[in-house]
Amino acid sequence: MCGGKERLDHPTQKPEWLIERLLDRHALLGMSVLDPFAGVGTVSLCCKRRGLSSAAIEIDPHYFDQARARLG
Repeated sequence: MCGGKERLDHPTQKPEWLIERLLDRHALLGMSVLDPFAGVGTVSLCCKRRGLSSAAIEIDPHYFDQARARLG
């Protein structure tokens, strides 16, 4: 679970440091990342910070709106 300023109301939100670590180990510059269960957009946010393109899918409009606000 994540906490602090990055915490939103999604029940399974992952910490940004964890997603960033996974991206650093498994994604190369120029790759695209697909997140089929986007939640509040943590993967997309971390991809944006690292210069990776991403595509996200989220069925819940509430979480989709939070992800869109996070990504600006």
